Formats: sequence, C-alpha cells, structure tokens
Amino acid sequence: MNNSNLHNSDLDNSDLEDSDLSDYGCAVRKFVDFRSWQNPVALSLTFRQCIRPEPYHRRVWVDEIAASQDLNHLSNTINAKLIGRNQRRCGGRLGFFAVIERDQKTRLHAHALVECPDERKIDYLERLVAKHWPQTRWGYRQIVVKPCNKLWLRYMTKLQTKADYMTAHDWSVLRLPEKEKILTKH
Repeated sequence: MNNSNLHNSDLDNSDLEDSDLSDYGCAVRKFVDFRSWQNPVALSLTFRQCIRPEPYHRRVWVDEIAASQDLNHLSNTINAKLIGRNQRRCGGRLGFFAVIERDQKTRLHAHALVECPDERKIDYLERLVAKHWPQTRWGYRQIVVKPCNKLWLRYMTKLQTKADYMTAHDWSVLRLPEKEKILTKH
C-alpha cells in the first residue's frame, strides 16, 4: 500500500461499528490468553498530566508515546528485579500486557497485566511498582496492584475510556511468556 495515500482520517476507527470493535476485543483477549501465565497480577497506573522540565520553561504534556516509554521502563525494571538480569540474558521475560486509556472525562492512565513468577512475590511486586513507577518521568503515585481474575482482561479491552480503541493497546510493551516446549519422542 502506498503510504502517501494515507490520511489521518483513514487511520481512525470512527467508521467502525461497535460490533467490529467488540470482535477486535475478543481477538485481543484470545491472543493474550493469560491462562498459561504464572500468577497474573492486575496493575492500574496513573500518569502525571504535565511537567515543567526547568523552572520558567513551558509545561510539557504527557502523550501516549511518553506513556508507552514509561510502561516499557517499568516492565524492564520488574523483569530485572523479579527474575534477574542473568535470566533475561538467556531469553527469560515475564508476561506483560498494557492498555493506555484517556477520554474527555478521564486522565491518562494505564491498566496492565503482569506475570509474577511466585505467588509469594505479589507483595514484593506491589512494593516494587510503588517505588519505581513514580520514579519514571510520567509515573504518578496512584497505583493499584492486585491478583488478577478472568474478568481483568475483559475490563482492559472494554470500549469506554479509549480515545482510539485500535491504538489503545500498547503492543510495544507486550511480552507473552514463553510457552513450555513439549518434546515428543518419535
């Protein structure tokens, strides 16, 4: 497809029916399918809305790209602290899926699903997120960390509070956990 023929109006989802978006949400839920994740944990994270980098400078407002960068940083920190750098070098990564939401009534925030390798480490994960999230450039102190149930992914993929449903899912930070390799004898 020739990108010169694309216009912003071609990229928005305003012409999609709710049923199409619902089908997209079902496809996302099937793709992420966290039933094989070890101890999935639900996160809700808020963002600072603006910062003033230097005194007497203009305010800088958060956008979805900056939010995604902070989520990626948090994902890397969680991996380093929970499974260690040596394990990451060997290809080990914890599952992580995030959705960034904002509409006219709601400030920018994210919902995430993160894999916790040990159920006993959920309290540690909560302290880890509480410490490191506000240290990111845009992370704000309001966070919620709780064990995940099957309705969390449905809540994350809801239609409400997403300015653009098709781009709200942050695919750049998606990490699906490695599936166990099944060896068969022939």
